[in-house]
Amino acid sequence: MKKDIDTRTLIRIDELDNPYLRHFVRKHNLDDREALALGVLMEQTNQMQLAIKTSYPILARDIGVSTNEAYRLVQALHRHRILESTPDGELIRIAFYPLKETVDEIRLSYKNARRLDIIESYLNSIKGKDYLAKNDLFDEVYPIIGALITKKMAEALRSLAQYIDRRLESATSLRLWRYRVRSWISGVPAGELMLRDSLPFIVEELFIIENKSGLLLAHHSRKAEGEVDRDLVSGMLTAIKDFIKTSFKEKRDEEVGEISYGDARILIRSEPHFYAAFVVNGNPDIEFNLEMGRFTVELHRANRQLLRSFKGDMKSLGPLQPPVREFVQRYSTLPTEEKASKSPMKRLKFAGAILGMICLYLAGTAVYHAWNDSRLEKAVMDRLAGKMPAHMYDISIDVGRGTAKARGIASSEEIIRRLGEVIASTPGIKGVDNRVLVADIERISKYREEMNTIRKRMDAILLAQTREELEKIVIRFPINVAQIGKEQDFLIKRIYEIVKHHPGAHLDVVAFADKTGSYEINKSLAERRVAAVRAGLIARGISPSRITPFPFDQALIESDPRMAAHRDERGIIIFARMKEEK
Repeated sequence: MKKDIDTRTLIRIDELDNPYLRHFVRKHNLDDREALALGVLMEQTNQMQLAIKTSYPILARDIGVSTNEAYRLVQALHRHRILESTPDGELIRIAFYPLKETVDEIRLSYKNARRLDIIESYLNSIKGKDYLAKNDLFDEVYPIIGALITKKMAEALRSLAQYIDRRLESATSLRLWRYRVRSWISGVPAGELMLRDSLPFIVEELFIIENKSGLLLAHHSRKAEGEVDRDLVSGMLTAIKDFIKTSFKEKRDEEVGEISYGDARILIRSEPHFYAAFVVNGNPDIEFNLEMGRFTVELHRANRQLLRSFKGDMKSLGPLQPPVREFVQRYSTLPTEEKASKSPMKRLKFAGAILGMICLYLAGTAVYHAWNDSRLEKAVMDRLAGKMPAHMYDISIDVGRGTAKARGIASSEEIIRRLGEVIASTPGIKGVDNRVLVADIERISKYREEMNTIRKRMDAILLAQTREELEKIVIRFPINVAQIGKEQDFLIKRIYEIVKHHPGAHLDVVAFADKTGSYEINKSLAERRVAAVRAGLIARGISPSRITPFPFDQALIESDPRMAAHRDERGIIIFARMKEEK
């Protein structure tokens, strides 16, 4: 094969692929361009059935090569004796030589073709008989089908017999009451319900077989593959249908609907392009018979185009397999097997339920203890407040699983001892871990007061510095502008850097404006500027609760000395204060 072939050529060859083309390619070792030219010519001659007149330019266009290359390819096929090309005026006449051999790929397009050939010859000898008595039919066919079905049916019947024995042995009076309740609800006699449960049906296998050739299109079995030859069975089923129709000529137009063998039944449903053979063990109900019809109709509808264009390529039948497998799996489990298959899941669910109950118990226990500990902490503190002088101790109580842990300070050892006694006497307290230390409560209280005073003075100094720095910053806006620009954003960032180190400071955002416009216009612009600055500060990370927007007040601008210098300007000033200041 040439290696310089392009991808488009390979794609076209794949589109033209058929068994005859593959036969010639293998026999004559054609390269890719020759295979493409042969595929195009086979398509134009209706798969070698017609002779055509054409020209090299037209062939070159159809093949996708130059005119000289088209000439070379046709001559190469002529030399291989695949086709004959003769001049006819300005045109050339192309006709394929008759095939001298049988194309094995077509005749043997499925597995075990040699066996099927033997069966075909055997069945043809039977078919040669003008009339085949009904009683003799299975005598003739038995050597083919009997041995294959016996093994599978015997195994299924043994399983069914064992199930029925176990079912009848366990049918105690208590179980019978269950059937009586079901009978009362459904209106079906209890004996019939028990019989249905005791004699279930299963689908052993499902065959989808082409009507004309008997070719096995799809198959699935509830047991492991490989026990019998499925292609063999499909050929025999086709033969049985054919011979039953032959034997009863007066009913030639009727289709075979069922084949019985022992306790097994092969239910057949026919469609235009295939028939489905359901190998059933047991007694299917009416619903199952309706379901078979729905299944075959839907399978034919969904794959009608695929079946119509089928030419022997088994790989193209992939879409048939999933629905066939799903149908068999749906009806391929005996109640005992279903129970056995579900038992691991039941055990898993039981274990999950136990684990869930344990987790629920642990969670409930934790919630209860948390609630109880909180209740005990409050009870201890209330008891201490009622029996101990509050100024003699400063402690915290933490209760865990009934044990109270006391931390803090007390004014004397006696107070610590009494604290322990009061805590231990609280109902519900199982133990006391007293780690209270002795300290001078009065001196500690005085120290705390002094530290609070110092902290307030430091805050006042820091606030004064913050006020002074903020009042130096004036965020000015152009006329009729309320949006934040680069200059305004830079000033907002400076305000944030000043305020972030003083978390106790609250900000009043005040707008001012000149008297160029009307009061309404100035008020609207002032409110929008205040909102824009406030949003910028919040975006930087200042809590909204620390920022207070002041309403626009022209009288305030004129009376406040801090804003006197900005009466003829437009902008925002921010004043800092402590939270409690108004």
